[in-house]
Amino acid sequence: MTDAQNAGKPSTLGALPLWSGIATIFGLASDFARPIGPFALYLLILFALVCAAAFAASRYLPAQRVRALSIAKYALVGSIVFGLVVALQVMTKDAGEPDVDRGFLASVAPPLAGVQDAVLSVEAEPADEFEAAMRRALKEKDETERRTLARTALTSDDAAFRQTAIEKFYLSGDPVLRRQAVIGIFAARRANTLPIVVIEAEGNDPDLAKRLIGKGLYLYSTDTEVGAVSASLLSARTSGTIALTGINLSVGNSGVLQLTAEDDFSLKGTYEETTGAEVQVQILLN
Repeated sequence: MTDAQNAGKPSTLGALPLWSGIATIFGLASDFARPIGPFALYLLILFALVCAAAFAASRYLPAQRVRALSIAKYALVGSIVFGLVVALQVMTKDAGEPDVDRGFLASVAPPLAGVQDAVLSVEAEPADEFEAAMRRALKEKDETERRTLARTALTSDDAAFRQTAIEKFYLSGDPVLRRQAVIGIFAARRANTLPIVVIEAEGNDPDLAKRLIGKGLYLYSTDTEVGAVSASLLSARTSGTIALTGINLSVGNSGVLQLTAEDDFSLKGTYEETTGAEVQVQILLN
């Protein structure tokens, strides 16, 4: 084809802006779909190969030089667009959730992660049966099954995972899971003391408050099946149960410690002696 004939045809450069826009849209779409596959990377490789092949053809196949250069230009634009998407994805990969790479857009705009979850059903594969049990427990509707799954998750030998599961169960706000989290915390603190802090309150008995300063609940054992607690407080044998409604512990024959799990990872309540003396107390769990 002669230069005169080419002059009568529209330049391919005029279509490049349109192609750039189309490539950008596909680049954003591939980023949104990153949780189900590295599509941007695949397209980057594809366009890079096409660009290289077309450029080589323009040099070694003179008859196809014009067509090959045109293809090379379009492929180069695609390579640049998807190369940028891949680079941004690498820079914004969520280190806290290594099994799920949500892409650039969802990383800089967290609400978009919720859209991804709804549209793509994004969820990392569980590492083992304990992680699977934890995830199921957080979604399970049946109370009995939820409790069973939570117990299973907390039997993992991985201390770091157990701590993660306890935090998720506690912060879920579900009474069944929060109870299992508290049981898990008590079981993990076996042969340790949970310091008791007296909260300033109008009805506090000053003598009892003074006796509790520097004291704590020493844990002997916690039954992870029924939540039974064996402990010691003020040198008195203490026992009771972690229930859905709270923790009730009998302190020898001298008093009762009643606590409720609060949203701030603490147990708050009262310690009341048989004499009627009472103080408001708190135990921090983290």
